[in-house]
Amino acid sequence: MVCTHPSLKIPIDLETICLKALEKDVDRRYATAGEMAQDLRQYLHGGLIAARRAGIHRRTWKSIRRHPVLTVSVLAGVVLTATAGIAWRALSAQQATGNVERALADAAMDLKEGRYRIGLENANRALALAPDSVPARELRARLYLARQHAGKAAEDARYLLDRYPDNVTAHVVLAIASRWDMLSDHRPTIDGEQHLAFVEEHAGESADAHFLRGIFADSAAEKLRLFSQALEIDPGYPTAIDARLDVYNRQLMDLPRALADCERLIAVRPRSSQYRKYTANTYMKMRDYERALEEVERALEFDPVGASHFKMETRWRRTLNRP
Repeated sequence: MVCTHPSLKIPIDLETICLKALEKDVDRRYATAGEMAQDLRQYLHGGLIAARRAGIHRRTWKSIRRHPVLTVSVLAGVVLTATAGIAWRALSAQQATGNVERALADAAMDLKEGRYRIGLENANRALALAPDSVPARELRARLYLARQHAGKAAEDARYLLDRYPDNVTAHVVLAIASRWDMLSDHRPTIDGEQHLAFVEEHAGESADAHFLRGIFADSAAEKLRLFSQALEIDPGYPTAIDARLDVYNRQLMDLPRALADCERLIAVRPRSSQYRKYTANTYMKMRDYERALEEVERALEFDPVGASHFKMETRWRRTLNRP
């Protein structure tokens, strides 16, 4: 059999045609010369021959060889589409990351300047884009505390601790929330001493740690000492100033020092209507109703809704001429 001689190195398709043409079994041989001619034409044009069953890979390869231009065009289209899809996803992810970072930066600036309501809106915007963002949760918890929404602050802190048990900010928030009167219904669920112990262990010399020791202290003198230590570490720590102001105002009735801390709070967060109202309240206790009204008017610039009731009260007290 000339077709099968190894020295000829006949291509496998041509060899298959030869073997089928010379097959002794009539059922396995070409039925007509036309069938063999058709296979030879397919072979010469790089197509699939009937004498050899073709699998998916072989059919694909044959098709590529027969239609190279079309194949290249299709592959180029597929590659271009895939590349465009990857680029679009990368761009979308980059834009989303940028939006989260901008919202966080805005929320941090709002917290710093005392725009708590707007800060919460920006923190919520960041969390809508990135629900698992730790900085966004921490910021929102601190903003809730600044607005005296301790229950909501505690919810964010618990969310963080469920996922990150060593998150110091979450422990600080829960320790503060456990001591606030407005959270009295929730106190059984918060072990403030436990959270204080964690902060002392992991950040014992921080402003947060000194501040927390202060809110857990029993005497006014000890509170003042600890709050002042926190402020030595971080002079712009508004929560410590706020707490020390409360001691001066309520427990010691040291109104000049209370007023000095009010001014310090406003210097730290100049756009806070809340701190303007603190100042107005201190002036009222000092029976300086004109100065109190001035501070309320400034508070109205930053929070027209929240300060309106306070303005009415200030006018009423001035009219009656009593603190």
